[in-house]
Amino acid sequence: MIQGGTLREVMNQLGHVSEKVAIRYYQLTVASHQSQVVDELAESFMSGIQRREF
Repeated sequence: MIQGGTLREVMNQLGHVSEKVAIRYYQLTVASHQSQVVDELAESFMSGIQRREF
């Protein structure tokens, strides 16, 4: 999921029928990925604000 896959894709690949199993074992927060996501959201947000100002 870190590479952009969805929970459903992980479940299909690993043969899980329950979302609870997949979430419990595979949807972990990875600090570096979380930081990257926040940085990308902030950059996108700031770009939108800067475009409105001009």
